[in-house]
Amino acid sequence: GPATVVVAVNGVIGGSYDTTGGDDQVSSRRFHVMVPPELLVEGGNGIEVFLAERSGGNVRLTAVDVDR
Repeated sequence: GPATVVVAVNGVIGGSYDTTGGDDQVSSRRFHVMVPPELLVEGGNGIEVFLAERSGGNVRLTAVDVDR
């Protein structure tokens, strides 16, 4: 089914993208996520991408390897 892509900046979740309405092949999809500017620091910023899976009221984040 549809997935939610979650983006963390410097270890803090900053935004998400709901894939509802498209195909389920998140691996082949491009997306954009806006994050609050206060999460960004001068110099390098750590960016992590996760897939969020809901089950029984819980949310599990699975890290996604991305090409930049």
